[in-house]
Amino acid sequence: MVESHATLCEYTTKPRFSGRREMILTMESFQWKDTRVNASADAYHHGSLRRSILDRLEQVIAERGAAGVTIRGLATDVGVSHTAVGHHFGTRTGLLSAFAAEGFDLLSEALLRVRDEGEFLDLGIAYLRFALEHPAHFSVMFEPKLLDYDAHGLREASRRAFSLLQSSSDDFGGDGERESTAAILVAGWGMMHGIAQLALAGVFDEGTLREAMGNADVIDLARRAGRLLEPPTAG
Repeated sequence: MVESHATLCEYTTKPRFSGRREMILTMESFQWKDTRVNASADAYHHGSLRRSILDRLEQVIAERGAAGVTIRGLATDVGVSHTAVGHHFGTRTGLLSAFAAEGFDLLSEALLRVRDEGEFLDLGIAYLRFALEHPAHFSVMFEPKLLDYDAHGLREASRRAFSLLQSSSDDFGGDGERESTAAILVAGWGMMHGIAQLALAGVFDEGTLREAMGNADVIDLARRAGRLLEPPTAG
C-alpha cells in the first residue's frame, strides 16, 4: 500500500536535443516543465566566451593567416552562433582590431618588464621576443587595412606601446635633436621588426645565412646588430 503523503511522481525523458524535459504529476493536476538549455544562449552569456573566441582566432591565424578568418567559421569552431561573436566584436574588422589591441597590450607588458633596468637595445630585444612568442598577434598588429583603430581600444593600446619605445630611444644617444631621436627610434624598431619577420618566415633556419650565423641564435644576432646603432664612445 502506498503511503498517502507520496503524491508526487516525476518522469524524465531524454530526447535527442540538449537538456531535458520533465513531466511533474500531482494528484490534483499536472504540468509540463521545460528545462531544455539552449547551448548557444548559455555560451553566449558565459564569461569566457570572448576569451574562447580570441584563443581560437589566434589558432586560425597561426594556421591560415588573417585571410582565413571568418565570423561564421569562428562561431562554428567555438560552438556558438555567429550573432554571439558579433555581440562581442561586431564585424570581422572589429574582431581583428580587438585581437591586435590585445597584441599591443602584451607588447607593452613585455617592454615594461625591461624598461626600468634596461636600455633601448633591451627593449628592442623584448620586442623581438614578443614577436617570436606571439606570431599571430604580430602578423595582424601592423596591418592597418585589416583594422579599425577606433574600435576596442586599439589606438590607445598601440600608442602605449609606441610611447615605451619612444621614451627609451630618447636616452639612447645622438645629438639630442628631435629628428635624430626619431631616426634612432625608426632604425632600432625597423631592425628588430625586420629580424622578427625574417625569423618567422624561416629565413634563419637553413641555407647560406644559417651557415654564416654559426652558433648564434636569432636573439644573439639581433643584439649584435643593435650594438651597431650605438654612438661611438669618445676617445
